[in-house]
Amino acid sequence: MLIKLCARTACALAFLFLIGSSGTSQIASHDRFSRTIDPYHFSAVKGSAHPLARPQDDLGHTDPSRPISGTLTFRLSPVQQADLDRLLRDQQNPASPRYHNWITPEQYAQRFGLTHNDLTKVVSWLQSQGLRYEGVSRGGTEVSFSGSVGQVEYAMHTQIHNYLVRGEQHFANSAAVGLPSALAEQVLNVRGLNDFR
Repeated sequence: MLIKLCARTACALAFLFLIGSSGTSQIASHDRFSRTIDPYHFSAVKGSAHPLARPQDDLGHTDPSRPISGTLTFRLSPVQQADLDRLLRDQQNPASPRYHNWITPEQYAQRFGLTHNDLTKVVSWLQSQGLRYEGVSRGGTEVSFSGSVGQVEYAMHTQIHNYLVRGEQHFANSAAVGLPSALAEQVLNVRGLNDFR
């Protein structure tokens, strides 16, 4: 009796797996942060300094009490990027069962966004640096924060300066952003630390 019950359960699970995977194979998000976010070991985020923030146009340090808002944009893992590339190809291929089968931002977040565990770690780090967590994008790949210029400088190991470029005053980080190494590995970009358009 027990053997028959186990065999039925195994068949039912196999059937559910086949139904769930036929033509709609999806890879759910997995935790990205295998290491602790250690604020004392940091790395530069490449490309996070604006090219127009040049020393010859520098007017000096921005008021540290000035409020500022920013966004951390997280990169997809290699597995997620391959899955997204495949999905985009299939959505444009008339022979694919996924042709024009669009997904919602929430479905995108479930498949390509940060996991709950990862988001908790990012929010915890932001708050430990005195920054305020403002929310996560519907797609699950962008985390917004706010604080003062001084708090952002402290958390992101950079300075925010004023610049005079083509007769207009702007603010921007004067050097690349530095984030804890475990975080920097996953961050594609930091937006909002300058007002260049």
